[in-house]
Amino acid sequence: DAVPANLVELFELDDEEYIAAGDLLVVAAGGKSVLSRSRDEYNPAVIGVVSGNPAFVIDARGEKKNLYPVVLAGTAMCRIDAQKKPLRPGDPVVTSGTPGCGMSGAIDSLEKIGTVVGKALDGLDSGIGLVPVFIAHR
Repeated sequence: DAVPANLVELFELDDEEYIAAGDLLVVAAGGKSVLSRSRDEYNPAVIGVVSGNPAFVIDARGEKKNLYPVVLAGTAMCRIDAQKKPLRPGDPVVTSGTPGCGMSGAIDSLEKIGTVVGKALDGLDSGIGLVPVFIAHR
């Protein structure tokens, strides 16, 4: 299977830990256009997924360090945690409590609006794995 290509923008991350392609990112608590690995379920500050195969790169950051390609549009392989609930094709993907992972979401309250990063293009029955996700912020 080919790794999906996508349009990305380079963002600075505040995390000192290892960041990998497929990790889900949110706006860092300190703001200033800095991102952080997601750690909470249904985080409305979700921004996107670290790309493993950027086709087009927007870089308006200059010389800053710790830059990562974050998918703005297209399809990305996203790390999914399906330990609590399986992910089915077409499910909305939201942040999970597992650092850097998404999960199958249900937008069943006003508080959850704006927490979707995309739609699953495949499924995952259990465990943690990479799943293609069409990036469609809502």
